[in-house]
Amino acid sequence: MLIHRLFLCDVDGTLIDSNGAPAPAWDRVRSLLEPTDIFALSSSRTAAELFTIQDSLGLSGPLVAENGSLVVLGSEWWGAMAGSIERVAGKPVRVVALGSRRSQLTAMMRHVATTCNLTIETTVDPHFDVNAHAGRGRLVILDDATTRQRSLLAQVAVTRRQRDMLGRVLAASSLSMVSGGRWEVVQSGSHKGIGATVLRNMLHAQQCRPQLIAIGDGPNDRAMLEVADLRFVIRRADGTVDPALADLSNIHVPEEAGPAAWEEIVAVLSSQEVHHA
Repeated sequence: MLIHRLFLCDVDGTLIDSNGAPAPAWDRVRSLLEPTDIFALSSSRTAAELFTIQDSLGLSGPLVAENGSLVVLGSEWWGAMAGSIERVAGKPVRVVALGSRRSQLTAMMRHVATTCNLTIETTVDPHFDVNAHAGRGRLVILDDATTRQRSLLAQVAVTRRQRDMLGRVLAASSLSMVSGGRWEVVQSGSHKGIGATVLRNMLHAQQCRPQLIAIGDGPNDRAMLEVADLRFVIRRADGTVDPALADLSNIHVPEEAGPAAWEEIVAVLSSQEVHHA
């Protein structure tokens, strides 16, 4: 089967709201999708979390998980075979792992913390807010190792000077730390743009040249938006565009914020002729 459109869509604040409810126009989005389209979720969430969201939206097929560190192909994937077969959320799927392992990232972040004179701590509370606690010079890592393979979620409480030093040390260590919401995503050798490119290249190997359509709202979506043919940038809850995305060229910015933006996205997509490259 030829695939004509490949959608890569961020999840939180873009496709679902803070309560987990899908975009009000989601039924219209579903009706817009054709058999020659792939609609893939792309998020800093784990593959297990994304499968749950995917099922709730009535979708199937590939996912880009852990901020691009994992490309997860559905069990029915018909394209080029790569990666390894794993069970995720009880499903046998093919997983293409990118970047460094979680254990390696943890060791690297301990070195970073020592170099930057930060205390390093862990928490099992996904709602933890480092800014609500007293003290500066802290690096807190979310302990969700049972499901997270190739990335870390972290929060820092630092002074501006410490933040500058942290940025330099991360870069020297080939690490990135980018905002994905409440938590910042730490990874090495991967990001959403790489995940999107790997998935598109798999389709190229099957003689498909799909139009890549990306939808995102935050700093960790920038790399994915940069490789897309058609880019939608979603406004934040306060109606503003994230500064990390404001200078991107050739972007569509719907007037409504968050998941409500999909009414306008559907209108734009409905007015376009389906790309057949």
